[in-house]
Amino acid sequence: MVDAHTTTTTASCPDCQHCATRIHSRYLRAPRDLPVSTQPVQLRLLVRRFFCDQPTCARRTFAEGFPELLPRKAQRTARFTTTLYDVGMALGGSAGASLAHRLRICTSPDTIVRVLRRHKQAEAPTPRVLGIDEFALQKGRVYGTILVDIERAAPVDLLPDRRSETVAAWLQEHPGVEIITRDRSTEFTHGASEGAPTAIQVADRWHLLTNLREAVERMLQRQGPQLARLPKPGANADEPQASLVLFSQRTSARARAARQARREERAQRFQAIQERTEQGMNILQIADYLNISRQTVRRYRAATEVPEPAPYRVAPSQLRPYLVLLEQQWAAGQTNGAALTRAIQAQGYRGGYRQVARWAQQQRLLEGTAQAATRRLQPDVQHQLVETPARKRSSEAGSGSARQLAWLLVRDRKALEANEEAELVRLLQDAEVAQSYALVQQFQQMVRRRQVEHLDPWLEACRNQGASELQSFAAGIRQEGAAIRAALSLPYSNGPVEGQITRLKLLKRQMYGRAKLDLLRLRVVHRR
Repeated sequence: MVDAHTTTTTASCPDCQHCATRIHSRYLRAPRDLPVSTQPVQLRLLVRRFFCDQPTCARRTFAEGFPELLPRKAQRTARFTTTLYDVGMALGGSAGASLAHRLRICTSPDTIVRVLRRHKQAEAPTPRVLGIDEFALQKGRVYGTILVDIERAAPVDLLPDRRSETVAAWLQEHPGVEIITRDRSTEFTHGASEGAPTAIQVADRWHLLTNLREAVERMLQRQGPQLARLPKPGANADEPQASLVLFSQRTSARARAARQARREERAQRFQAIQERTEQGMNILQIADYLNISRQTVRRYRAATEVPEPAPYRVAPSQLRPYLVLLEQQWAAGQTNGAALTRAIQAQGYRGGYRQVARWAQQQRLLEGTAQAATRRLQPDVQHQLVETPARKRSSEAGSGSARQLAWLLVRDRKALEANEEAELVRLLQDAEVAQSYALVQQFQQMVRRRQVEHLDPWLEACRNQGASELQSFAAGIRQEGAAIRAALSLPYSNGPVEGQITRLKLLKRQMYGRAKLDLLRLRVVHRR
């Protein structure tokens, strides 16, 4: 307990500022203060009430004030409240209260939240260069908009939705924005055009490259069956093939029936999407009608055949380094699996007997012996002869998904590994892929080096020789040509906005997703 009182003999009237000397009465105030040496502190402050002797003043008595120590009618000292505010801004309500208790500051999460909401915040200045992007309040359902000052790398405001009308209204209320960076969302495009028609719009370069990769992915999905049949470069059918390893996979009749049902379901979906496309329905209408995602509709619309999932990638076999020795033992007449296992174990093989027995079973199948048919093969076993590929980023012919293969076309060729280079060479045997690869690499270099003078020739080349997906991508570039040219000539991008969205996600998780937009805005926008 700390007893305190003022040492002055006079006080100023809050209305007329007259210096009063006559004391009317005294009373005690007991505000809480910050702890000292882990001990809680309680003030007992003696407050005097004075007479105001000024005849023209309407106030008869008044209490002396302590503006720097204790606000009027406050239960906490000013520095106590400031500390709660700082803790709340850094950690939020629950985590802030937990830290405060460790610091011997008795408070609750609700008190910290009330302190945050009551604190008056200064209005952020209107930025000259504004970045706009969306963020998820409830992922997949509710989205808001974050506005960031690009030059200061500081958030300016949060909007409750991502509609163009909301963005336009904010820009009209805050004139002075000269440059607006954004992604390629049509809502932000229209909102920026309506709210700040004289501002220069800059499309984000990262989103440009992402949209290009998505166009390449759609092209590969459309050509999937054709690309899967492409041979490896330099492969000769007359040359003897390497030894194969037999993998026996037991599948029940129920599993085979389920697999066949999934194939039939994909075929029915493909047929339904193609029929509704011919009827003139767009992607969104088909997705709503069939209750599937727009990405699935887009993929099935672009395909010429029923899309099949990428085959399972087989893990590498431990037998590969010992295949030559096994073949020599087999040619010498040694066909016993246990004896073969002991022979290669002496050379360093660390696997088990089962893999060697499967290899021996395969050899008997290739020789057409009756022993394999009568003793080894069972009616409920499906045998697959597959060569074990290396576990690398890219896959064997026809085994990579369109998303995996798209990265081979958009990445710098010098950065590819040996197996990725081989897969790229296989894909480039297709004429359409080869033409598209050249255009994709040109666009990548143009964006990275900011070569705006190459944009028009590239668009013309896409129109003449590009795949349909690249032509659609180029058509979108033409529609927002001014924003694309600004992106290739100005140094601004949405990078600072993406960083602030990452910080916003962290703050939202700290508040366990329960904070309303006003509290989230306080912690995101107003930083001490």
